[in-house]
Amino acid sequence: MMNFIAKPLINLLVEGRLKMPLRKRRCELITPAVNRGMIEKSSDLPVDQIILDLEDSVVEERKKEARHNAIAAFNELCWGGKIRSVRINSVRSPWCYHDILEIVKGAGNNLDTLIIPKVKGAQDLYFIDLFLSQLETEIGMDCKVGIECMIEQPEAVEYIRDIVFSTSRLEALIFGAADFAAAMGIPILDLSKIDEESKYPGHRWHYVLNQMAVTGRVANLQLIGGSFPGYDNDGIKNYRLEAEYEKALGFDGKWAIHPNQVSVATEVFTPSDKIIEQARKLKNAFNEAVEKGLGAIVFDGQMVDYATIEVAERILVRQE
Repeated sequence: MMNFIAKPLINLLVEGRLKMPLRKRRCELITPAVNRGMIEKSSDLPVDQIILDLEDSVVEERKKEARHNAIAAFNELCWGGKIRSVRINSVRSPWCYHDILEIVKGAGNNLDTLIIPKVKGAQDLYFIDLFLSQLETEIGMDCKVGIECMIEQPEAVEYIRDIVFSTSRLEALIFGAADFAAAMGIPILDLSKIDEESKYPGHRWHYVLNQMAVTGRVANLQLIGGSFPGYDNDGIKNYRLEAEYEKALGFDGKWAIHPNQVSVATEVFTPSDKIIEQARKLKNAFNEAVEKGLGAIVFDGQMVDYATIEVAERILVRQE
């Protein structure tokens, strides 16, 4: 239960995030950091964010090599304004400490965010936050490293409210279906089939996705759909369908694991020209009203207030 001391602190955290510019995250491409060829190709792809992976796609014997590749990639390649991120290993793994230490010291201001997998509670992010603060002070970084949290463990769903208010560094929540299915003991080997073979009368991940959407928005976080294994023929059709499900719940973007998925995610999460123009006109009209001391107006036959403007701003951040 939230106590009377914690509530004002939470309000301050959310107010601080409301003042932060939203990042465009329609498509986040994740690439194994051990594959230099794939890293170089990914720098030219039209994605909003690149994630170099040190975790699941890297065997134990190559973790150190992967770190060095990620540092070199961010320091030497041109990323054209993409958000530059690294998925580190879990805080409970023997590699997490050196992942953070070496990546932050090596890449410095060329690193935008860390992706934290298998989070089980707010304590995981407390550790990351404090460690980053010490490193940033030590090396004199110009800006703070952001955090994106993967929701892929039962504990993360159970304690999601504590997680979203754990640190002001937190920018986004990402769903991890494969690890969640494994942790829950759900007997599904091919996630690209969605629910074709399931007897369950609904979308398998709806509860988790909706929890993420509601709680994440309370904390003013962005919401990202996770990876999807299919990228050929029917796989791409189902990838699009899953992206549309996530968009319907208010998600801002989706992971891609293959170049074939990039254009689909970008298309699904890019508003139409008509919607963008409407959002821009609405925002301009409301700003003019605020200057006149009005808190709500009628625009095109509908009542518009601050809540409507927040929706418009989230639409505008996703435009091309």
